[in-house]
Amino acid sequence: MGRKNSLYKSERFMNFRKMLDRAEEKYGGKVAFMYKQDGEIIEKTYKDVNDDTKVLGTALAALGLLNAHVGIISQNSYQWISVYLTGLAGSGVFVPIDRELPFEEIADIISESDCRAVFYQDKYEEQMRLAAEKLPLVEYYINIDKKEEKEEGKFLSMEGLMRRGRRLLQTGDSTYTKCRHDTGKMKMLVYTSGTMGNAKGVMLSEKNLIADIYYGLQIMECKERCLSVLPFHHTYESVCGILGSLQSGATICINEDLRSLMANLKTYSPDYIFIVPAIAESFYKRIWRNAEKNGSTKTLMALTKLNRGLRKMGMDKSDMFFKAIKRSFGGKLKLIICGGAPVRTEVAEFFRDIGIEFINGYGLTECSPLVSVNKVKFNDPASVGVLLPCLECKIDSPDENGEGEICLKGDNVMMGYYKNDIATEAVFEESGWFHTGDLGRLNSSRQLFITGRKKNLIVLQNGKNICPEQIEGYVMSIPYVSEAVVFALRNQSGEEIGLGVEVYLDEEQAKGFTKEQRCQKLKDDINELNRRLPRYKNISTVKIRSTAFEKTATKKIKRINNK
Repeated sequence: MGRKNSLYKSERFMNFRKMLDRAEEKYGGKVAFMYKQDGEIIEKTYKDVNDDTKVLGTALAALGLLNAHVGIISQNSYQWISVYLTGLAGSGVFVPIDRELPFEEIADIISESDCRAVFYQDKYEEQMRLAAEKLPLVEYYINIDKKEEKEEGKFLSMEGLMRRGRRLLQTGDSTYTKCRHDTGKMKMLVYTSGTMGNAKGVMLSEKNLIADIYYGLQIMECKERCLSVLPFHHTYESVCGILGSLQSGATICINEDLRSLMANLKTYSPDYIFIVPAIAESFYKRIWRNAEKNGSTKTLMALTKLNRGLRKMGMDKSDMFFKAIKRSFGGKLKLIICGGAPVRTEVAEFFRDIGIEFINGYGLTECSPLVSVNKVKFNDPASVGVLLPCLECKIDSPDENGEGEICLKGDNVMMGYYKNDIATEAVFEESGWFHTGDLGRLNSSRQLFITGRKKNLIVLQNGKNICPEQIEGYVMSIPYVSEAVVFALRNQSGEEIGLGVEVYLDEEQAKGFTKEQRCQKLKDDINELNRRLPRYKNISTVKIRSTAFEKTATKKIKRINNK
């Protein structure tokens, strides 16, 4: 392995109880989390965090929930973190639930996952009480916001639970802190809807999660302060962002929702963030939109080109050239880690040109979730990085370019789908290879390149294979296009004979243009794009939507299956 692609040093740990105890011992009084509460910024040290897990875990054990499946539905908050870390460091199973789902689906997941206790925001109080009769397995409903002392049977407050746990710990109750469990058993049960809407419960063991952190930190370095942006229920944020940062001794600042993102970048001044391509695109287009408003587009283009050349010679003038842009990100941002889907190369290169390292990665919930990530000194924006050292990879049925379905085997690959043997057997070979459903290729340096999703592949009547994601990347380069989905055109026999695209425009950039002018401008730009593409990849039909596409938790567009 070349020097630039050498591994970082990563520290092993046996289980999450050991991890939290070691973090307290090593970092103690250092701030682990910062968050807003009633207009003030609250700080929690590494010792506070570990103490809170012991208190909450002891209280849950006293309710008979030591080995239970415990779920949570909440926006990003410190309470969410406490329930999460308590679950990981105990002997039960943690079930994070997407709060953006309709409540009927939330109730279905609570039932399907066999939860015996559910933590939730106060906004769900009435719905939980109404649903209780239909959820006979749930023994306790725990409101994370409720402050009053009074508790009603199975409806409790997290604050009351913490008081009870603290008293028990002080009297010597060690039921939770000394519990033992098999790290090969399920620790986390994550329901993933994916981009096709087919929700399945992914079973991740403690061994899976530990492997992802240990080997992930061999190819990805965390810095000093992170702004935690993405929904906590998604494994990209909860494992890579939260656990990776805690294992590295970083300070994690909690972004309560995406509307607060730009303000919180300035409030907390992080030096690294984990995001998805949709957020990277919005950052990128915001910068260029502001440059256009200020009449500084040509200057920005010239300075990025100049600084790119200077960086190649070992000089970086980004702090001088792009001071205003960097100030909008808090002034200290040095690293963006982007995952969830491939990002356009020009977006990644732009951030590197302005002095913010941008590394792309790839993962799936089924792989705990990290599969590969670029390194600052071994960074190819066209790739999704280097495979984790614990993973084997094969490309199934490769074409003449070496591209085929990515199959993986390793310590971080899931146990299977919960109570769904048919779905599990559909993605695992008998020899243990997991079929990701993603198409790509692998080079001799273990760098992975993603081309699209197997289920999205368009096979034209003439035999040509097209990954719509690649064409969408070209369409997204049109400045006023906010979202794009390429689809297959079919003849009366159902054969795929060509390509169409449906787009959602950036309302601010499209302002002032009539509907007819928007359509004509888009058609002209698509025709210009077609001239640069092979004829079989040309787009012949263009649709403009009036609303944004429906998306998953990580802002990936939910597609209508072409097959």
